[in-house]
Amino acid sequence: MIAKWVLASAAAGAVLGFATLTSAAPRELIGVDASGNSVSSGWTWDVSTALEPFVNLVFIRTEGNNFFFEKDAIITRTTDPIVITFNRIANNATTLVINDETVTNNSGVDWTGFRMELSSGTTPGGLPNFAFMTHDGTGGLGDFSIDPFATFSFSNNNSTLDLGGGSPVVNGATWYPGANSDTGLALVANANDTTFTLKETPITGGTTIIPLPAAAWSGLSGLLGLGLVGAAKRIRRHLA
Repeated sequence: MIAKWVLASAAAGAVLGFATLTSAAPRELIGVDASGNSVSSGWTWDVSTALEPFVNLVFIRTEGNNFFFEKDAIITRTTDPIVITFNRIANNATTLVINDETVTNNSGVDWTGFRMELSSGTTPGGLPNFAFMTHDGTGGLGDFSIDPFATFSFSNNNSTLDLGGGSPVVNGATWYPGANSDTGLALVANANDTTFTLKETPITGGTTIIPLPAAAWSGLSGLLGLGLVGAAKRIRRHLA
C-alpha cells in the first residue's frame, strides 16, 4: 500500500475550513513513502489566492527519478482556468508526473472538452521548454484515462493537450483523468528552466479534436476544494 499525504497547510485547511486559507505562498511538493521516509520532488507549487481553496496536489509514489502526484481541483467558472506555477528548488529535482486527477465541475455548464497547457518559454531552437509525455515513453497517453472524453490531440510540440469527443463532463459531476494509470502524464523538461506553469481550461460548446495515430508516437521517450473527493477515491482504491 502506498501512503498518501497532503501538505501540512492543506491538511490544516481541511480542519479549519477553506475560509482560513488566505495566502497562496509557494509550498514544497513533498510526501511520505510507504516506509515512512520523507520524499521531496525538488519543486514548489502555488496558485492564486482565489484558487487556493479549490486546488491541492497530493504525493502518490516515486519511481526512479519520477515523482507521481495526484491533482485535485474544483472548477467553479469556465472563465477561471486552473493555473499552477512550479518552481525548482533543488538541482536534482525529479520529473513531475501527474498520476491521476480529481476534477469537479461546479461551473454551471457541461464541458465538451478540456485543454491542458505547459508554459515556460522556448528553447533557442523554438521548442517549448516543457512538454507532456508518458513517464516511460509509452506512445500517446499510455494508459492515462480521459473517459468520458474519447479523443485527444497534442499541439505546440506536445506542450498543449486537447481532449474532446465522447460524452461531456456534466455540471455537478466529478471527473477522474488518469484513473488507475501506471504510465501517468509526465511534465518533461526540454531545457533547464526553473519555473513553469500548468494551465487547465474546460471547453464548452462545439470542439473538434483530431486523434493522433499511435504510430506517430513510436519514437518518443520521456519530465514532467482540497481534494476530499480525490482522497476518498484513493482510499477506495487501496481498500479494494
